[in-house]
Amino acid sequence: MAWDQEHLVSNDVILTAVREDAVNKLVQEGVGSAYTSAVHKTGKGIQVDTTNTRDHKSTSMLVKGSANHDSHGFSETTTGNFTIDHNDGKPSEKDNIVLTSSKWDDIYRDSPAKFNLKMSRTDQSGNNIQTFEPAKSEETSALDPSGAPVQIAKPIGDGQNVQPNNITNPDDRRMEAEFIIHDKKLGDLSYNEQRELKPDGSGRYHGIIRDKNGKVYGIVDESFKTDYEGNIIDVQTSSHLQKPKK
Repeated sequence: MAWDQEHLVSNDVILTAVREDAVNKLVQEGVGSAYTSAVHKTGKGIQVDTTNTRDHKSTSMLVKGSANHDSHGFSETTTGNFTIDHNDGKPSEKDNIVLTSSKWDDIYRDSPAKFNLKMSRTDQSGNNIQTFEPAKSEETSALDPSGAPVQIAKPIGDGQNVQPNNITNPDDRRMEAEFIIHDKKLGDLSYNEQRELKPDGSGRYHGIIRDKNGKVYGIVDESFKTDYEGNIIDVQTSSHLQKPKK
């Protein structure tokens, strides 16, 4: 199964909102966490019910909105505008997400092969909650505690920040996504994510969170299932600190 552009942007909005608490705990408290989320359509929108599997506290949110796809020559743009209402005291938010790709890059696949993806999350008054800026990471000569080279994210504007591991192999479903996250509470973060969507509709987003200087806060992992149309129906989210090299 491959997602079309509309499902790419709508599912990204849901997965971003679902992992927010896990990211906050890693960065602010230095602890891991785990959640399970059930996702289903209602007459009012997409209902997401999440339970913290460690303290068993539950929250819910309602996602409303849609995505529109435009094609001009070889350029394709999908824009999604969504609102999210939370029941846990968080402010209601407006999410805008834009995916831009070229048909030249899609000849090997039945979904966008590589593209520019950016997103902004604001409260109802327009105040910034988070902005996802397209980025590329550059390795330095320094090593992090796991023994891997320290990576520094650099903004790339309209460049392609989501790309496949192997564009000529349609059986390789893995893609790399890179962002600089400008967060009102957490500051600037670097986010490197490996994405995989399997033929049966299940998938995984595996992200490494760093500060702007390359220090690793930890790992966030989201495993999910989709229905036959490509709508997310279940998400398992977990996070943990980076393990030092032995």
